[in-house]
Amino acid sequence: MAVDVLRRYAKNLTLLYVEDDQEIASRLLVILKTFFANVLHVNNGEEGLAAYQTLHPHLVLSDISMPKMNGIQMCKAIKALNPKQRFIFSTAHSESHLLMEAIALNVDGYVLKPINHDHFLDLLGRVCRDICTHIEHQFYQANLERAVEEKTLALQEANTQLLHLNHEIHHTLENTIVALGGIAESRSHETGLHVKRVALYAEFFAKELGLSTAQSDTLRIVAPMHDIGKIAIEDHILKKPGKLTEEEYVRMQAHARIGYEMLQDSALALFKDAAVVAHEHHEKFDGTGYPRRLKGENIHIFGRIVAFADVFDALISERVYKKPWPMERIVAFAKEEEGKHFDPAIVQVFLRHQDFFVQTNERLVDTQTGYM
Repeated sequence: MAVDVLRRYAKNLTLLYVEDDQEIASRLLVILKTFFANVLHVNNGEEGLAAYQTLHPHLVLSDISMPKMNGIQMCKAIKALNPKQRFIFSTAHSESHLLMEAIALNVDGYVLKPINHDHFLDLLGRVCRDICTHIEHQFYQANLERAVEEKTLALQEANTQLLHLNHEIHHTLENTIVALGGIAESRSHETGLHVKRVALYAEFFAKELGLSTAQSDTLRIVAPMHDIGKIAIEDHILKKPGKLTEEEYVRMQAHARIGYEMLQDSALALFKDAAVVAHEHHEKFDGTGYPRRLKGENIHIFGRIVAFADVFDALISERVYKKPWPMERIVAFAKEEEGKHFDPAIVQVFLRHQDFFVQTNERLVDTQTGYM
């Protein structure tokens, strides 16, 4: 499994390997060159720092104890140039005092000499997977923003009426976000109508809870992006028909953090709001949710609202693995989870306006079932 992961994710990556022991280096290079697109080996920290500024590798694998400049000194110098540079250290047991200093540099991992190849390949695979996921995030974000900017420019050039222009831009951006949310859901066999229903539920909650019209509109627009992070979750986990293993469940939970990281750095205000929803829609009011175990009003109101809207729609809708729950059962569940999973104020809005939620579901009912 580790070999398969490494083969999949390292094939397009560049590795800088810094090791002064030529015997160790020659053996390890045979393995590294099997997986990585490009591998450069140098003998010490000074050469490593110089090579880094030319090569700009995705990953640096370095010994710690070396002449001229050791691995820790080189790591500090490189992280001064690029704080996000990915690092793995190798070290001997006798260098434990140096290892503690290396760990403090927030590196991605370490291997002890003599190197256990299974552990080494597993570590390399996990780090390379994270690197590729980050690259994919950057690609999606750049293309999302460019698509919005291009559409905005086209509308500006085509329409001289400012009010109409603003309306069209807003409408286009909303449709783009709904479509993107639908893409994320479709990877897990969810239907596109799911994100539309969640958006309408969320808008209704926002208005009933006293949020402004602008905030309610914003939540309706960004709610469909709550599961955007699923685009980075591997198919064998996302589409697995049976129960996930503990490791697979942890990986699935990562979609909340991944969605946040994809959207948080956008210059668009709507994407920043979408980042909050993606990050917090699996938090629970009592603090037992994920990814940050936020509690009560420390969870953004957008996150609290989408948490209920998403769960409600999953329960009332038919899936290949379940029949729709009757409203009586959903109401009982909402009351049971009031103050635990869900914000009590949101539960009370739901209990007072059950007809709205039933009618919205019936109006946008799925024609086919899917996975949640």
